[in-house]
Amino acid sequence: MYRDILIRGEDSVPPKCGESKEGKLAKVQLLVVHLSGSFKVISERLCKRQGHFMPPELLQSQFDTLEPPTAPENFIQVSVDKKLSEVITTVMETLKMK
Repeated sequence: MYRDILIRGEDSVPPKCGESKEGKLAKVQLLVVHLSGSFKVISERLCKRQGHFMPPELLQSQFDTLEPPTAPENFIQVSVDKKLSEVITTVMETLKMK
């Protein structure tokens, strides 16, 4: 739902129940960068954070509700197992190609 709002751009009001989203064109092309990783890896990183707003106990619910992007969404998937510099390089290279 949140990606749909971003894709629509300025017309970011969610459609009413039963209302079609067709005909609403995006003003910008959104590239979704989906950072993927195992529950174990992300959980370990979350537990190392201090003073973070998200408690580790909520992580499972985030995994349960996550809807990974799919076609026709414009997205790339990058593993969080990569080094930060590799993630940045992948995203930047993708943006250059668009």
